[in-house]
Amino acid sequence: MAADSTVKSPENKYSNTIGNSLDIVQSTIYLLVAIFLILMAFMAFYIVAQDMMNFVREPASILLVDKALENLMVVFVITGLIQTLIVYIKTHAIDTRLVLAVGLTAVIRRVLVFGATPKPWEDTAMTAVLLFVLILGIFMVARADTRKKHGGE
Repeated sequence: MAADSTVKSPENKYSNTIGNSLDIVQSTIYLLVAIFLILMAFMAFYIVAQDMMNFVREPASILLVDKALENLMVVFVITGLIQTLIVYIKTHAIDTRLVLAVGLTAVIRRVLVFGATPKPWEDTAMTAVLLFVLILGIFMVARADTRKKHGGE
């Protein structure tokens, strides 16, 4: 009698059990990260609300605006991370454009902070290098997407 292809060997059974268990662990980790990011977003919104109240209570100052803008940019970074996580969970693939956008938002936040507070030249140089790398990455991803659309490599 020929072996039935639907009968699973013990190795396949254990492999499936281990694989399913690891999938559950991975999904649990993603859920915990998502919950953490959502909590961080709410805390950041609370800090931004406090910054807005400072506009009412204290005399106008560029430092107040700078601090509020810095904290608001943190909210954008967190929401970008949440969006990246959602896309990864749905597609099981990292969207390079989203990662680059989150990185660019973080660097823009850093550049805005430089405007009101003095920083060492090393920080400025590192930020310029990061900005260049992110822009280069965005350019390369856009170029690759264009080639794919036009039937290139």
